[in-house]
Amino acid sequence: MMVERMTVLAAAAAVVHAASALAPCTTASDCSLGGVCTAGSCVCWPTWTGPNCSVLNVLPSPATCAGAWRRPANQSSWGGSVVRDDAGLYHMVSADMEAHCGLDSWQRNSRIVHLTSAKPTGPFVQSDVVLDAFAHNPTLHRAPDGTWLVYHIGNGVPDSHGPPLKTCTHGVTPPSTVDDDARLPPPLPLDVGDEIAPNLLWAARPSGPWNDGRRIAGDAKSCNNPGPYIFSNGTVLLVCKVTSGDGQKIRQMAIAVAPSWEGPYTVRSLAPVYGEDAYVFRQPQDLSLIHI
Repeated sequence: MMVERMTVLAAAAAVVHAASALAPCTTASDCSLGGVCTAGSCVCWPTWTGPNCSVLNVLPSPATCAGAWRRPANQSSWGGSVVRDDAGLYHMVSADMEAHCGLDSWQRNSRIVHLTSAKPTGPFVQSDVVLDAFAHNPTLHRAPDGTWLVYHIGNGVPDSHGPPLKTCTHGVTPPSTVDDDARLPPPLPLDVGDEIAPNLLWAARPSGPWNDGRRIAGDAKSCNNPGPYIFSNGTVLLVCKVTSGDGQKIRQMAIAVAPSWEGPYTVRSLAPVYGEDAYVFRQPQDLSLIHI
């Protein structure tokens, strides 16, 4: 079984190459952890390039990829997480703002849709709706046991922001319907030792039917913008966005672990990493490192 992310690399994975313009370094951290420091210069792994190995080494995108997702006219989307199945078909989940609304409508109109393509460069054609509004920030994964997983926020029903808008035109959300103060609410705090229950859908096939994984995890705190990494033995590292406890209310990352995707998920640390929408990956050249 092979699962691939939609990244087109410009070099074979076995090739280690030097960046075209070398930067001085003393440790691998000076090379953005995207290569090694050799004789005072960064030598990048094949996935990275640039003076300090901080630029993805991708091929130029063909002009035909400009419309990789063949969307309805004047309709907005957010993100696109892609996994290849055993037959070679590529599956994407994305947040779709229904009813031709703009991104400002995300807390009311965002839903999760499933798309497919024969090639990683598209075109991706919408196949079905995974979860109705409100549902946002989905990422698609496949566990070692073959189960298909979608981590996300929202639970498929309108929340306190109200039902989906129906008055949008040409991909624009009416200004009167957008509450600037409520657009980005602060995430909930988490503490080390807390049990959390990420919004999680699971299915035997990427076309569904999808089951609600929160029922498996039980009654626990939520995980804002979950970013999972599933190890080959089935254990899971999960990154959640929380509010820092230093009184500054900065968006910080909490690190949780679970014995399997079914949970339970327990917070182990509050990392000195700040921001949102975490994505977790490992370099095949150094599996001792986990990148967020």
